Order: sequence, then C-alpha cells, then structure tokens
Amino acid sequence: MRDLDQLQRLLQERAYLRGQFRLSSGRTSDHYFDAKLVTLDPEGMLLIGKLVFEMIRPYGAQAVGGLTIGADPIAIAVAQYAWSLGTRLPAFIVRKDPKEHGLSKYVEGPFPEGGPVAVVDDVITSGQSVLRAVDTLNKHHSCKVVVVAALVDRGEGGSEAIRQSGYKFNGLFTDDDVSPGLSTAHSSV
Repeated sequence: MRDLDQLQRLLQERAYLRGQFRLSSGRTSDHYFDAKLVTLDPEGMLLIGKLVFEMIRPYGAQAVGGLTIGADPIAIAVAQYAWSLGTRLPAFIVRKDPKEHGLSKYVEGPFPEGGPVAVVDDVITSGQSVLRAVDTLNKHHSCKVVVVAALVDRGEGGSEAIRQSGYKFNGLFTDDDVSPGLSTAHSSV
C-alpha cells in the first residue's frame, strides 16, 4: 500500500468522528478530526514524517514547527525522518503564551534566527492557529515562513486565509479525502 493511501486509511479509521463538535475556530461541525490519534501513533508518525518532509523539502526550510499542540508531533516526525536521510531539519514549538519562568520564550527548540521555516498543523479550518504561529515567529524571531503545510484542509476558508496573508499552503488531504465513504482522491491544496 502506498504511504499516502495508508495515511488516508489511518485518518479515516482512527481520527474521523461524527457528532456535534465545537471547533477551535468557534464554528460547530457534524464531524471532527481527532488527528492526534494518528499523529501520536508510531505508524502515523512514520508516514507523516516522510510525507510532510517530501511536501516541504522543495521550499528550503531550515526548521519545522508550529503552534502547540497540533503541530508538535508533526514537526518532530518530520525532523526525525529528515535526520534518517542525513538532513538536519530541527523541530520547534510555538507557545500560545510565553513561558513564565526561565527564558520566557515564545518559541522552543533549535531555531534558525531569521532563517526560512516551514509551519505545520494537523487540521486547518479557519487558519487562525497557523496565522497566530506565523505572527509570533515574525514578531519575535524575524523568520521567513516559506511554506505552511497541513494534514487535512477542512475547506472552510483556512487555506485561503493563509494564502491571502501571503504564504504558500500545501495540504495532504481535503476534508472529503478523509471522510469515510466519500472521495478516495488525494489533494495537494
């Protein structure tokens, strides 16, 4: 089974939930992607590390990360996969609020000050989590965000908001791709 097909299957079987849910954007939805059930699973991590690395590689990022907690396992998986290929691509974590002790950092990890970075997230709805991470990176580290990548684009305006803010966006799947019983096509949105 191809890696993309295998990851799609994992997302469909483990992460897709039906019901009434309030999303981080504040919207309500009849389905939810609990992506951490895949991004924190060893099989999912291996697939995500490879697929997201391949998606962001052409952009020349020197680090990968995003707003905690959705981005954390993705960034770590990508960094580890890159290292297995002999490429140093450190992971970083953007805090929602600065640490209140120690160095009071907004960003954790070996970070290339002012360098090109990739910002990742598990699921994009409104795009506000990604844009919050980008804003923090720009304000506190003067970095250049060269690409934003996500596992799932829900198709609710988030990828458009990211693009309208001047950033390249790539997604592995659309909402329909990982909704069981719907489309089996893959997208790079």
